[in-house]
Amino acid sequence: MATHEERTKIFVPQNKPTLKEWITTEIKRAILEGRLKAGERLNESKIAEEMSVSKSPLREAINDLVNEGFLVSEPYKGTRVKGLSKKEVEELYSLRAVLEVFAAELAIQSITERDFVVFERIVSAMEEAAKGNDIAGIVERDLEFHHYLVKLSGHGILLEVWEKIYGRLKMFMTQKDHFFKNLEEVAALHKVLFEKLQDSDIPGFKKALQDHIIHYATIAIHIFD
Repeated sequence: MATHEERTKIFVPQNKPTLKEWITTEIKRAILEGRLKAGERLNESKIAEEMSVSKSPLREAINDLVNEGFLVSEPYKGTRVKGLSKKEVEELYSLRAVLEVFAAELAIQSITERDFVVFERIVSAMEEAAKGNDIAGIVERDLEFHHYLVKLSGHGILLEVWEKIYGRLKMFMTQKDHFFKNLEEVAALHKVLFEKLQDSDIPGFKKALQDHIIHYATIAIHIFD
C-alpha cells in the first residue's frame, strides 16, 4: 500500500534516456530534418566534439542507426547517411499500403468524435503550412495524420513496424526537395481522406487511402527516372 508521502507526491520519477539513446535520437533527427544529407559521411570526432560526448556511446548509437537502416557502414570507408534506392522505395510504399489499409480496418471500428477533431486539426495545420510554403511543416503533418490513424488501430506490433518504415520514408521525403511539388494538393488529398472517414464511408475511405499511397509511390519512383 502506498504511503501518505507517496500519495501526495506532485512529481513522479521518469525513466531518462541513456546517453546512447540521446545520441541516437539526435543523429536520427539531424537526418530526418535534412541537416545530414544522403551520402554524407559521418565525422565521428566532429560529432563527438559538438555533442560533448565520448566516442564509445557515439559508436554504439551509430551501430544502432546502421541496424535501423539510417546509416551505412563500409569497411575502410567509414559510415555515411543511407540513401534509398528505387527498389527500396517501391518496397517501402507497397508495404506501407498493406499496413495502413489494415490499420484503417481496425481503427474505423472504434473511432470517436474526439478522433475526428484531431484529424480536422491536422488537416487545418496542413492547409496553413501549404499557404506558407512550409515543406517541413507539410512533411510533419503528413506523418502526424497517418501516424494517428495507425495508432487508432490499437495494434502495437503494426504500429512498431509502420514507425520503422515511415521513418525511412520521411528521410527520403526530406532528402528529395522536389518530392512535394504542390503543397496545396497534399493538404487537399488529406482533406479528402478525412471527409471519407468522417462520412463513415468505409469502402470509400480504404480505396481513397490506397489511391493516396499509390499516388505518392508513383511520384517517389519517378524521381529515379
